[in-house]
Amino acid sequence: MKILEKTVVYLIKNQPNQQIGILRLAKYLFLADYLYAKTFGNGETFTGAYTRYQKGPVPARFYDVLTELKTEGIVNRVGNTILITQKNISMPALPEKEKACLDKVLNDFAQRPLNKVIDAAYSTEPMKELLEAENSLGEILLWKNIEFSKTQKHALLQNDDLDTKFLDSEEYKQSLKDE
Repeated sequence: MKILEKTVVYLIKNQPNQQIGILRLAKYLFLADYLYAKTFGNGETFTGAYTRYQKGPVPARFYDVLTELKTEGIVNRVGNTILITQKNISMPALPEKEKACLDKVLNDFAQRPLNKVIDAAYSTEPMKELLEAENSLGEILLWKNIEFSKTQKHALLQNDDLDTKFLDSEEYKQSLKDE
């Protein structure tokens, strides 16, 4: 399995009843990639390129990956919900930095309504830049690639050897619940 496939399975397996709405899944992927670009710099995502769809940013290979995972019998799509069908599939191994970004998104947005997740995605630099271009043209730029290259590393995170182990600590997890 490639990183995008692993990431999709990881996110679904970490949901109640191992199922997630397709729009929420796409936004979780985008927010995790944004966090990765913001935290580790270089304007790079870990799951690949993003495209502007009607309802916002979606990984360019998103629907191909869902089809592949369905063909392999790992997931199924029922309406707008994606669910794990292969219940005995193990949790995919992910690199530490990528997993930390995914876990942060899961922790931050698990109990929030979908509109808050969408608002968060639209408040990122890549989407603000695209929305500005759309506003100046007066149209939605469907299928346009979304650029992460101008995403600036957070000023407090200039050290490339950032220790992300704190994301697994009970203290950090409890602080998210207290918000």
